[in-house]
Amino acid sequence: LEPEAYAAFFAELTRLGVHVLDDDHVVLEHAGGRFALYGLTADGWAQDKSLRDVGRVLGARPADMPAVVLCHDPQWFELIAAWGADLVFSGHIHGGIIRLPALGGLLAPGFGLLPHYSKGEYRIGDSLLYVTSGLSGLTSKINVRLFNPREIVSASLLPAGAAAGEKRSPAGTVLRVMGCLALVILALLSAATMATGIVNLWSAGPFVLWTLWFTYLILPYAARDWIRRHAGWNRLLRCIKAVFAVGVAATLVILCCMAGAASVKPPENATVIVLGCQIHGDRPSMMLSRRIDAAYRYLADNPGAKCVASGGRAPGAQYSEAEVIRNCLVEKGIAADRIFLEEESRNTLENLSLSEAVIREQDLSREVAIASDGFHQLRASMIARSLDLTPSALPCATPWFLAEAMTLREVLAVGKSVLIGY
Repeated sequence: LEPEAYAAFFAELTRLGVHVLDDDHVVLEHAGGRFALYGLTADGWAQDKSLRDVGRVLGARPADMPAVVLCHDPQWFELIAAWGADLVFSGHIHGGIIRLPALGGLLAPGFGLLPHYSKGEYRIGDSLLYVTSGLSGLTSKINVRLFNPREIVSASLLPAGAAAGEKRSPAGTVLRVMGCLALVILALLSAATMATGIVNLWSAGPFVLWTLWFTYLILPYAARDWIRRHAGWNRLLRCIKAVFAVGVAATLVILCCMAGAASVKPPENATVIVLGCQIHGDRPSMMLSRRIDAAYRYLADNPGAKCVASGGRAPGAQYSEAEVIRNCLVEKGIAADRIFLEEESRNTLENLSLSEAVIREQDLSREVAIASDGFHQLRASMIARSLDLTPSALPCATPWFLAEAMTLREVLAVGKSVLIGY
């Protein structure tokens, strides 16, 4: 509100008989007990962050009764706790607009990404803060929330010794359980990859990450609260959350782009490029066999199409990946004179750049259909376009026990390609 509208609003509240706690307090009594209820507005104090003496605004904290403070903005909780408040109610953050398991709120006005105080209970010493997610969205025009139920808080203040047990938000509990189940599934996928003998950064790394995140989710509330209340650990946790949130957002964008690239249908009689991968002697691995099958189906349906089998020879190997691809296609009934070999490449960039040279030398169509796993299609198409080829996809399914590790590896490879090139 503008200052004039702000003043008029509170003047009208006063006229209607509402006691406005504008840097003021009242003492409330009920059933033989009493407490002091404070309303901290302190607009000038809040704007000038060098003025950090809450006592100068609210006066001395009463020694003979609990002190409850209403303060719209939770960023002042540390100062209010130092003053001695027993209980603080705040809002302002809208629950972080979008709530993510373990990470909490995603963004808030004035706090940026992953605000420390977003929704629920927080403690500093003996002071308890409850931040409500309220009813509205980010603004009156952007009234959007995700995994973030709207709420009106009803607090029951009980006599000493009659405190109720800790209560958990049903929605928060459901999200935490769903998050735990998802992490268990992801960890099992990583374990399945390692069980096949593939133990590297792309299988062991995610397993460790999912396990640590799961452990944090199932920690007792007191343990997570201890982490939040210790500045060093809390800063580390917030940094980890921030990096993870950026990584999750980037991963989701890349996965959507991967799905889009894998859905591009090839035209008739395009040049097929089969991207090589691991072989076992003269036979393809499961991944390569599926790429060969995808290429075969297209070549069988398009008799005028040609094929470039791409992949070099590993040290000590008798056959190149390209030779194995060709031999398998011939076994399936594709004429050998439709298949051209590229036997020098060692990675995706070389697969496509050296295949482009074959296409140019043999005067083949520059409309190419790339036979590879679905996760691979985005980066392959990006490289193909940089070589002045027109790419489309012949995607194949990745074996389930390799899908997680290979997809995460490819997400990082796409990110590297975008940031620093191929």
